[in-house]
Amino acid sequence: MVSVTMVTIDCEDPQELAQFWTQALDTRVAVDWGDFLILEGEPAIGLQRVENVTPGKNRIHLDLSGGDRAPEVARLVELGADVVRTHDVDDFGWTVMVDPAGNEFCVSDPHGTGAEAGDDQGEAAGSEEDTEARDRHADEVADQTPEERAAGDAAAAQAASDDAAADER
Repeated sequence: MVSVTMVTIDCEDPQELAQFWTQALDTRVAVDWGDFLILEGEPAIGLQRVENVTPGKNRIHLDLSGGDRAPEVARLVELGADVVRTHDVDDFGWTVMVDPAGNEFCVSDPHGTGAEAGDDQGEAAGSEEDTEARDRHADEVADQTPEERAAGDAAAAQAASDDAAADER
């Protein structure tokens, strides 16, 4: 049986993009072959130089989660990412972002941490709600043009920054 061991991102300059992703994921470059780098992690992240980066929507993207979403989004913006849009559905939310090379990724609230996550029935409902939210997210993202994804960048970035500042207070 196979398993996912690495996700590879095509880019024009893997060395430059590694600066962003190593800081974003608090990791390091494990292997550097110049035109192909591998970042430590589970799964590992590969950064691969290609002559012609495919324009338009990513066909696959990373979903990141770790702690409070707003401060993480603000931190990633400081590192060079941009906010595309933010979604909140019931007890689950995520922010769609792009890295400095324009590759889309998401930062979400921790999964299964809704108000009902403390009891057995709530955990099952939370998992079902998470699945429904992720399905809606996938459908929505697939239907958007690059222009639609780029719309609202500044407002969403400001909202993330405002949320992070409010959390610090």
